[in-house]
Amino acid sequence: YDIMPSLVGSEMCIRDSRTGISIFGYSLTKRTKNNNEFFMGIGTLAINLSINAGWKYYVRKSNADDYYFAISLINNTGEVDHKEDDTKKVSLDFTLGNLSVGYEKRLGKNIFMNIELFTITGNMPNSDGEGDELRTIVSPSFHFNYRF
Repeated sequence: YDIMPSLVGSEMCIRDSRTGISIFGYSLTKRTKNNNEFFMGIGTLAINLSINAGWKYYVRKSNADDYYFAISLINNTGEVDHKEDDTKKVSLDFTLGNLSVGYEKRLGKNIFMNIELFTITGNMPNSDGEGDELRTIVSPSFHFNYRF
């Protein structure tokens, strides 16, 4: 099991291949032989709830430092106030595809640091809450996680 609080990110939200768009999250991970890992995660960022499921492949499987890539599906839900009309709410409900590449370093027995390039693609809502076009966002992500 992994508890993965993400510490820094870009724009307004934090991104992580296991917990989606979140600051704090929890993921259940099943690592198999052959460098594969399957995971399900849930995370939150005050205004949303992110549910994630995917697959991660470790290049070397060294148990210390390793490169990886991950593919997942992220379902996000939530709402915020409309920026021009406080009586309206803007929906943050959408589903995205994620592709991440990264580097994982073991810092202690159960503590890891990840640096990854996080890419999401999907029909994300605009400032009026309308999913008007397919968008892709690429951003760096830096996070620590504790595994037990």
